[in-house]
Amino acid sequence: MGELVIPRMGAILPIVHGTDDNSLKKGIGHYIGYGTVNPGETGHVVLSGHRDTVLRGAGKLKLGDRLYVKFEGNIYTYQIRKTWVTKADDRTVIVPIAKPVLTLTTCYPFDFIGSAPDRYIIRAELIEVKKDNGEV
Repeated sequence: MGELVIPRMGAILPIVHGTDDNSLKKGIGHYIGYGTVNPGETGHVVLSGHRDTVLRGAGKLKLGDRLYVKFEGNIYTYQIRKTWVTKADDRTVIVPIAKPVLTLTTCYPFDFIGSAPDRYIIRAELIEVKKDNGEV
């Protein structure tokens, strides 16, 4: 459905519909459900990926870093404003938000073997929208 570009990680990731295991094998998953929207809509875009595949290196991201979402002919530029760790069953992360924001979620701790007990959350605000001319 699009691409997520994370310059600090040197990553260009395909965005796929859904966050089930099969979808996450193909790229970073776009969470579809209550309180979430597509890029380009005002609200909360939620993307999730495995810590040992597409989001390997997520712990290197810093406040102020930019994330780029290429979707339907536009590039949406988001800037990281906050990161935190929460429990895996915490559903307060995926809620409606009245302004355009992007949340990335992955398992935590990064070096944990097996099913990790926590989630690492990266919240970014939309700062720019431009037409996709093939460059970021």
